[in-house]
Amino acid sequence: MVSKRNIIGVVLLELAFTVLGQQPLYGQCGGNDWDGPTDCVAGACCTVGNEWYSQCLPGDCGPGGGMPTNSTGPGIPTTSSGPGMPTNSTGPGIPTTSSGPGMPTNSTGPGMPTMTSVTRLPTNSTGPGIPTSTSGSGMPTTTPITGGLAAADVSTGCGKTSGLESGTFTITSSGQEREYILSLPENYDSASPYKLIFGLHWLSGTMQNVVDDSFYGVQPLSENKVIFVAPQGLDNGWANTDDQDITLIDDILATLEEELCIEKTQIFSMGFSYGGAMSYSLACSRPEVFRGVAVMSGALLSGCAPGTEPVGYYGQHGGSDDVLAIAMGRQIRDTFVTNNGCIPQETEEPSAGSGTHVKTEYEGCSDDHPVWWVPFDGPHVATGTDAGSDASWTPDELWNFFSQFA
Repeated sequence: MVSKRNIIGVVLLELAFTVLGQQPLYGQCGGNDWDGPTDCVAGACCTVGNEWYSQCLPGDCGPGGGMPTNSTGPGIPTTSSGPGMPTNSTGPGIPTTSSGPGMPTNSTGPGMPTMTSVTRLPTNSTGPGIPTSTSGSGMPTTTPITGGLAAADVSTGCGKTSGLESGTFTITSSGQEREYILSLPENYDSASPYKLIFGLHWLSGTMQNVVDDSFYGVQPLSENKVIFVAPQGLDNGWANTDDQDITLIDDILATLEEELCIEKTQIFSMGFSYGGAMSYSLACSRPEVFRGVAVMSGALLSGCAPGTEPVGYYGQHGGSDDVLAIAMGRQIRDTFVTNNGCIPQETEEPSAGSGTHVKTEYEGCSDDHPVWWVPFDGPHVATGTDAGSDASWTPDELWNFFSQFA
């Protein structure tokens, strides 16, 4: 884990190179609706990631130049020093080899294997806690659905003996082979509908990083009541070109709803940085599917269309974030304040150096469409930690947000 001292040192180093009218290394320098500086400091090029986001990446070119020769793609780093603020990364402060920002590397959460080598299982194979009994014809038996939910509110996989178990799966989506990791509760019961939460990785991160971090620390708090899914982004990001990442989530969800017992009114997504941007995009494009999303230090990077319907929203952002400025987080927040019919208000934000966080729960929001906003004194990291504390407050806030929906 990278120490706070190292993170602060990197931030100060980046600020030292900032020139008036120029963006620092890894800062945003372009994209739709961007009205900030478009030139980068010496030694960096303004590199287009997608139509919504361009970033100052290391390279030998003049200010505002094109893709640096040492770049492996739009903002994808080849090396990194750790979570939050790397010293040699071309993405927005996200590690490639770290197991995740601020989370234990050996924490796998309940029911998660340390190695995920499972692929599609035979149809007669059962996962943990799934009954193996079959009828005389060899067809799987079904178990009556419990909980008193209407049929329209539960997936077709309820009561079905499925062959899925926790592990890594491959799926064809938009003509490409994509992957995701599925984590079932240890006591999975096909007759009990479960919440479903997608955990989306950051730029240059991986689905395995999300799993290793116990889905941003939420999985251990879920008490085996949630199905978790971590998809893998193309080029370790979520550019969502031609909506191919939206389609990926659609395809994964269709597979899981057919095979597993999911409460369809309890589907959520969360992510950090680029993963937060993709979660925001899902709320914009699939408001009828996602009950709520959690965006940690995100921005408009993966598109938002149409983005006018209410969806429960949790947002957190570091006040000293110089990768994706907190103003970008406020912009997303304000979108949901409007869409969810909340009463606009001035929100308190912690002062620099305070080492604290402040949560605002907006009032007047439409039923089941809360808006939570949690700015904190800190840089571009996924999980905030107050000064003097050894544990992050983020996992508890995330779980409190998700668990309020009944």
